[in-house]
Amino acid sequence: MAAEARVRSVGLCYEIAPHLGGPYTDEEILARAKGHVNHLRPLVRRGLQAINNPEIVRYSKGAVEQRNGDVRKLARFVADGLGVEATVSKNVAYLPSEAAFKGYLEETVPDSGIRNLTFVGGSHGYITYPGPSVVRAIELARRRATDHDVRLGGITMFHRRDEARRMFAKTKAGAEYFHSQLAFDINDTIKTLRAYGKLCAEEKVQPATVHVSVAPLLREEDVGTYRRLLKDETWLLPQSVVDTIMREDEIGRVRETIANADRILQPTLHHVRNVPLGVHVEEIKDYNAHAALEIATHFSSVLRYLHAVQN
Repeated sequence: MAAEARVRSVGLCYEIAPHLGGPYTDEEILARAKGHVNHLRPLVRRGLQAINNPEIVRYSKGAVEQRNGDVRKLARFVADGLGVEATVSKNVAYLPSEAAFKGYLEETVPDSGIRNLTFVGGSHGYITYPGPSVVRAIELARRRATDHDVRLGGITMFHRRDEARRMFAKTKAGAEYFHSQLAFDINDTIKTLRAYGKLCAEEKVQPATVHVSVAPLLREEDVGTYRRLLKDETWLLPQSVVDTIMREDEIGRVRETIANADRILQPTLHHVRNVPLGVHVEEIKDYNAHAALEIATHFSSVLRYLHAVQN
């Protein structure tokens, strides 16, 4: 029962824009962290539970390029400054071996202060990667994470075939939460979440919290970035949505981004009753920070209202 309450407690997560380049000195990381803390402080009193700093890597022909260095220290500095939990993602598939993953785990838990570890698999299903699968990584990390009160999570893609079963396998292995890919389609979102909740109910497994991800759409370059993140599945970001948002000025684009996210998230939050849900707001780029804050502020009010109604 305690585990169930803990999973359900996470409502609003915020992903800061990746700090590409480096390596950076502690002083440089701390200076950037202070900027994030000052920017995000208003969200704390509105129910912000965790900040997320994603690891960005480029994998080509067996070579791994770490594009934003070690993400743990910046995540910890920002989280400590805000008094919330620190979350990082780790691309486990790209590690050279299971032994390398175990080494990463030993240096991360508990000494880094990271409270939530999101494991990410390879970009392509047809490639055999050297590191562990996400399910295997969760299995390897589960005991150590439990001993140190660290949560393990994964990524979900609502449109992917058999995604509910993929989520269920990760949950059985020990995943306590998921961050979704950016969501622009309500049908796949609700269908996958309901199917996942049904699988968990049938097997009497506590479903993980699923944070549905949204992000600002302010510039044309965002369109290309988001479509790359969506594996170039252009239908996942419909041109009609892009046109509706991009015909506005910058203030209007933020308003239309929120309206589009509302069309997906409001029905999902209201009608998916068999899975604990939250919202994961992503900056993606530094210039999106103020728009992302506005989106997070909006959905903090939605989540607080739903919490009051459901309780």
